[in-house]
Amino acid sequence: MKHIMVLIAALLVLGCGGQASDEMGPYVQKMKLLEKYGKTLVEYEGYLTNEATLEKGKTLFSVVEAFHADVFAMPIPEDKKLKALHNSLRRTLDETKKKLKDPDSITFIPSAQKRIVSMKEAILKLANNLKKLWEEDGRGEFPINLSFEA
Repeated sequence: MKHIMVLIAALLVLGCGGQASDEMGPYVQKMKLLEKYGKTLVEYEGYLTNEATLEKGKTLFSVVEAFHADVFAMPIPEDKKLKALHNSLRRTLDETKKKLKDPDSITFIPSAQKRIVSMKEAILKLANNLKKLWEEDGRGEFPINLSFEA
């Protein structure tokens, strides 16, 4: 019986220590959604600074909810660096949902602008760190292209 337990333990260790799965590649592909939300946030910054488009800017919460849902639908990576980056973005999105003021509030515009900056910083932090990890791993050209220009 003791030999069987040792054999089972050895097989479990060998099975777990086998070829490492590539978590970064699929994760980065899923995070291409950052491009879409980055562009959308830039659009909303414009909406909030123009009286003619202010009503459109008041729909920011629906964008935040969609971004939040997309990120929270993704499985949390097991790799400790990817997990830390992912959880940082999740915390920012949680905070944004909690702190974004009601669109009819007199403080909605500054609140929304602050939340947009916060989300853009979180996106940039995640993308830059993913790019660094990607390049350190010698994977070639990084597939996420962020631009926060209008």
